[in-house]
Amino acid sequence: MDWIHENVDAMQNEFQLWHGENKQHIEALQKEQSITDYATEFLKFEMAELEQMIKDQQNKSVL
Repeated sequence: MDWIHENVDAMQNEFQLWHGENKQHIEALQKEQSITDYATEFLKFEMAELEQMIKDQQNKSVL
């Protein structure tokens, strides 16, 4: 019966290890997402302006 408790303890330790590693990866992912969002903010704004210019040109062509 002792081996069952040892096995459970080992599994709990491994779970804690994986849980901690998962938390680190989540934090790293959130940091990278924030950096990416900041870096692409200007590009999204520029794309919206270009899309509006295209719509304006299309409307002029229709008239």
